[in-house]
Amino acid sequence: MLAGVPENLREVAKNSQPSLEISNAGDSWTLKTVVADKVKDTTFSLGQEFDSKSLTGQDLKVGNGFQKL
Repeated sequence: MLAGVPENLREVAKNSQPSLEISNAGDSWTLKTVVADKVKDTTFSLGQEFDSKSLTGQDLKVGNGFQKL
């Protein structure tokens, strides 16, 4: 069960083929997530916490542990 996800969005997710595109420019990284008609772009810098929103509109605080090698 997916807590907090409306039933209609669960059906869309089950019947879709989501995609994820990853790109970067310098120290900035972007994740583009596409699920059915929902598109979410998330841009962040390595090792820095950032605020974001889920595809369902929920506020998120993201701490990433990625580091530059």
